[in-house]
Amino acid sequence: VTFTPMGDLARRQNRVFVPPIQMNGPAMEWRRGNELQVFASYGEPSIFTGVYIPTVESLGGRQASGGLQWNFADHWSVAAQTVDVQSVRTGLDESSERISAQSWFSAIAWATPDARAQLNVADSTTEGGENRLGYWLDAALRSGRTWHSFGAFHLEPELVWGNQQLASDSEGVYYRAAYQSRRWTL
Repeated sequence: VTFTPMGDLARRQNRVFVPPIQMNGPAMEWRRGNELQVFASYGEPSIFTGVYIPTVESLGGRQASGGLQWNFADHWSVAAQTVDVQSVRTGLDESSERISAQSWFSAIAWATPDARAQLNVADSTTEGGENRLGYWLDAALRSGRTWHSFGAFHLEPELVWGNQQLASDSEGVYYRAAYQSRRWTL
């Protein structure tokens, strides 16, 4: 039981979360220092069940995913990844609806110790459905002990990542501030 590996840029999100897929099957990740990251997985999607005794229940079907991230300059990184799911149940019941979908995610980021900006794009197509697109910009800036994070997003309805719902059907802007000292976190 494992989760699909993901690039560091997919994990580093302020507003929209790109979820890993829990699965039964092999996964690999290869890194060359901090410069290159390559990953892939293949298996059967699953879900954790049980409260006191955790178990894993298969959702049937199959998933295949892969991607890479390249940190190509002092402050620049790019990433791309894709996932394909075929005939995966949306619930534990055998009679649950099944989903087949192809999704991809890409990002480009610029970062220094005190500032960061990342542009993200996600796209999905479900069997029998239309192509869906989402894009969002996340940025952060540190000023002394205060972090300011802000961004904008546009996510079309029914956007998915593999067999899971991705944040969708929303658009807007956001701003957050965080202050931290030895005694206070706000």
